[in-house]
Amino acid sequence: MGPGDPQAEQFRCRKAIFSLNVQAVCGSDLNLYNIVCRWLGSVHDSRTFRNSAQYAQLQGGGYDGHLLRDSTYPFCPFLMTPIPIPRQQNEFRYNLAHAKTHNSIERAFGVLKRRFCCLSIPMRTNMDKTTATVCSAAVLHNLGINFRDGYENLEDNDDGDDGCIENEYEDVIHDVQNRQAGQRKRANIISSVF
Repeated sequence: MGPGDPQAEQFRCRKAIFSLNVQAVCGSDLNLYNIVCRWLGSVHDSRTFRNSAQYAQLQGGGYDGHLLRDSTYPFCPFLMTPIPIPRQQNEFRYNLAHAKTHNSIERAFGVLKRRFCCLSIPMRTNMDKTTATVCSAAVLHNLGINFRDGYENLEDNDDGDDGCIENEYEDVIHDVQNRQAGQRKRANIISSVF
C-alpha cells in the first residue's frame, strides 16, 4: 500500500507519517514474548490490545499474572496501570516501581530499532513484507539477547510517542466490572508490597 492508495491515510499517525501500530510484551531482559504487527498507524494502542489474542487469553483466565501498561489502556485485573493522582506514600512507591518496570518495553523497542535501523526509517515495501520484516527483526532481536550480542546496552533516542490518533469514545467505554476488579487487584498489590 503506497501513499496513492485510497486506504493509505489510515496508516498515517498523529506524527503525520505512515506507520504500523506494533504491540509487544517484553520482560526485564528485553526479550519480546509477544508481538502483534498488523494494525494501522492511526489505531490507538488500547484498541490494538483489546482486539489481540493475548487480551482474549488474559480475559479468559489463561494467565494468572498481570501486565504493566500506561494509563491509556483499559483498567482490568490483568492490566496494571499507574495511579493517576497518588495520595499516599505506598501509592507513590507503586507508581515509581511501575514506571521503572514499564520502562523495559521502551528500552526493548529502542534496542530493537538500534539493532535493526531499517525499523526507524520509512520502508518502501508492501504491507506483507513490512510486517514480516518487523516480526523477523523481533525474532532476531531475541536471539541477539539470548546470545548476548551486546546490543541491549544501546538504546534509540525515541521519544516514546507513537503518534497514534486518540479515540476518546473508545477509551471511555470499558467494562465496569473489569475496572473494579482491576482497582481491587492494584490496591491489594499496593497494600501487600508497597
